[in-house]
Amino acid sequence: VSSAVNTGSGFVNCQHGIIPVPAPATVELLKGIPVYSLDIKTELVTPTGAAILSTLCSSFGPIPDMTVEKAGYGLGKKDLEIPNLLRVIIGDQKKNEGYVCMIECNIDDMDNELYEHVMDKLFKAGALDVFLTNIIMKKSRPAVKLSILSEPCDVDKLTDIVFSETSTIGIRKYNVERETLNRNVVPVKTTFGEVKIKVSYHDGKLVNYAPEYEDIKKAAFESGVPAKQVYFEAVKEFLNSMDVG
Repeated sequence: VSSAVNTGSGFVNCQHGIIPVPAPATVELLKGIPVYSLDIKTELVTPTGAAILSTLCSSFGPIPDMTVEKAGYGLGKKDLEIPNLLRVIIGDQKKNEGYVCMIECNIDDMDNELYEHVMDKLFKAGALDVFLTNIIMKKSRPAVKLSILSEPCDVDKLTDIVFSETSTIGIRKYNVERETLNRNVVPVKTTFGEVKIKVSYHDGKLVNYAPEYEDIKKAAFESGVPAKQVYFEAVKEFLNSMDVG
């Protein structure tokens, strides 16, 4: 995880002459990364630094909720208006809790057939969850509330999708605290093929399990049996493998 990147500003001399900051190669490597400039007249991000960030970082934003274990500092040689240093913090982040962002809007003038496309596009762009709620707006107009749960780093691109793909003219954004169970996937073999079981734990104890719907549907279609038959056998095989009564 990295903070947004301060690029610096102004110009630098190189073998190709005077070029603007950030340099063209740096700009290419920073595509998809949030940047800003405090109007410091020097180069603060090199192509090498941009390449490291774009390769190693999976998200950008504020420091996540974590327990700090170590911190290190690297100092630059230039005397700047701000501390010329890079800080790296190593710590333990609890994966099952923290803050995410809720994006919402009320829509009363869009064809209902379009919602499936909107939801698919939001999920593909990184939405944690997307759901629709029937509501009644002013003048008793029936409407739909579109809700999107998002990581902070994905809010901007998901907002762009909402504005471009729906008829809304405004959205709401607010942070929500989330706590989730530890989860993993366990594949089991059935007479109809392999089915993945989604498993959840709380304090190290198994609390929930459910077959993956797409696996159930595929196995039932290919075997020509009712989906519930595949479902029950998958659960049975999982319980046997886990030695759960």
